[in-house]
Amino acid sequence: MLKRISYALVAVGTMLVLSLGAVSPASAEPAAPSGVSSSSSEFEPLLACSARWSQAMKIRAGASAGSTAVGTLNANTWIDASCDATQGGSASGCGVSDVFWIKVLRNGVTGYISMVCLRDWQFD
Repeated sequence: MLKRISYALVAVGTMLVLSLGAVSPASAEPAAPSGVSSSSSEFEPLLACSARWSQAMKIRAGASAGSTAVGTLNANTWIDASCDATQGGSASGCGVSDVFWIKVLRNGVTGYISMVCLRDWQFD
């Protein structure tokens, strides 16, 4: 009986070790946690905020005013947004200029909106 219990404990221990995965070399890049993109070009829903602007704004493919417009956001419309700003090209509006942009997600399209005319920005 004691021998069977010992075998059972060894089997459980082996399954536990296998479920934790193999140890990777120190030089390997760590994997992103589940649900977080390891690519900076994708929206990261675990860092979800919302934002809205006081004027209609163009959603740009990149963080600069010269980047291609991929959409438009109407004034005072909430949109899914990252919780941090990205430094990019200068943009002007609402009487100010700024080089910071917020990554946004709308209808499956990721883009950037300048922080000029930003009205509200909050954690969800």
